[in-house]
This record gives sequence, C-alpha cells and structure tokens, in this order.
Amino acid sequence: MAFSSGKFVTTFTLIGTGGRTVIREYENYDTDYGFATAAAAAMAVRLNNCSNLKIASYSLSFVKVEQSLVLPTNAYPEEQLLINAPIKGKGGKRAQIKIPAPKDVLFQSTTGQGHNLMNAGNATLLDFLLMFDQAYFKLSDGEQIDRNDLRGKRVHRTTIGK
Repeated sequence: MAFSSGKFVTTFTLIGTGGRTVIREYENYDTDYGFATAAAAAMAVRLNNCSNLKIASYSLSFVKVEQSLVLPTNAYPEEQLLINAPIKGKGGKRAQIKIPAPKDVLFQSTTGQGHNLMNAGNATLLDFLLMFDQAYFKLSDGEQIDRNDLRGKRVHRTTIGK
C-alpha cells in the first residue's frame, strides 16, 4: 500500500422534522490540522445560518489516498463474514460484526460445508477482533466483545456499506 496525503473532510449530520437525517461532506485541501479545524467550525456556523435543519453532529477526518490502487480480481463486497460475539458483562446479549469480502483463511476450509463456516481459532481473525475486545473500538453503546464463544458464517448482502 502506498498511501499519501490527501485532504480533510468535514462530515455533517443534519436532522429535520420527524428525526430524518441528511449527511453532507465538504472537502478541504488545507494541509494544516489547525486551519482545517477552524474551517470546519466556520462551516458549521454558516451551514446553521443557511439551513432549517439542525446540526446533530459533525466530524473532521483526514483522508489519505491510495496512489497505487489496482482493483482486486476476486473480491465481492456483497459477500461478508457475519460474526456473532458475546458482549462483555451483558449476559446473553451478542453483537454482530461484519467483514466485507472476507479472505478464505477466515473459514474452516476452502471447499465444502466448511467453506461458509468461520474458523473461530484463526489468528488473523482473532487479531482483528482484538480491536473490539480492548479499548480501541467499542460497539454502538460503548460496549466491548468477548472473544469466547464466537460464531460466524459467510453471507451475501445486496446492500453495500451496511
């Protein structure tokens, strides 16, 4: 991978009557984080002045661009590994985590019935899930997963991005 500097993007989530939301992104090619932060705050004021919608939240992110991108020959986003994991301290509650276009190594075998069943002992998979088991990433309610009693299977979803 050859990522290089890109741009800052400010993403606004606006909310209207009935709780319906609209998301707007604005690109900023400043290379200085301080200037980009000031621009995002200034845009929030101006957007608020121009729209009847209320700003529910906004975020500033730095987007790095892959300069040597070559499309994969066999990766389909609609194919996903759907992982079902227990939530720490929540009894029987479980979380779902999805990995798009999963690698075959994450499954029990490359053919037959095991082709669609997750290999819960795979080191690559456990390393990925460690990110949700430690303090790095939390689930929607600030919860963490427990990597014991993991379940998962290959599924196909027509809705990309979910």
